[in-house]
Amino acid sequence: MIVINKSIKNHVYEELIKYAFNKCNVVMFVSKEIGFNDNDITILRKNMAELENRFKNDFISQAKRPSWVFSKNINDNNTYSNEKFNNLFKVYFYKSSDALKKYLLSNCDLYNWLNPKYPEDIAFFKNGICWLYSVSHEGICDIYVESEEEYNYLKNIGLEFLEEHYRDKFKEEIYLEKLLIENN
Repeated sequence: MIVINKSIKNHVYEELIKYAFNKCNVVMFVSKEIGFNDNDITILRKNMAELENRFKNDFISQAKRPSWVFSKNINDNNTYSNEKFNNLFKVYFYKSSDALKKYLLSNCDLYNWLNPKYPEDIAFFKNGICWLYSVSHEGICDIYVESEEEYNYLKNIGLEFLEEHYRDKFKEEIYLEKLLIENN
């Protein structure tokens, strides 16, 4: 796991998104209905419905969950013990497509993908294995760089990593999300 050490904006963001779409075949993002007033929840639901309709040809699956592969299960600490929080997050999976790439390029900051206006926590998967994930509201982005060449390319487009040199992934760093899809 190689953690990005600064915000990812403008040209760096654009180049990263283009690279991710060339490399990966599935895009994931999340919507959540907690911490918002009723008006924001209405806006979020409207925006997500529009998004679902806009990219229905690329849709793979969607699930309601109390957590997802990169989030801490909030029910672990009993903060939300009420049953209504069992389906707190909607996790969406879409096939990588030019239309979806254009949509993601309409924004200029990886950490600007926040509910209720946008989906959040964008992730990219290559054959079921996560290559990049982000936690927008925390300003976190991890990339599972596959080679020194890839590491150097990403540094050359402007990404800054906490780790100064490439290293192989550890087995526990390879997050797998159980997708109900065929290997696309």
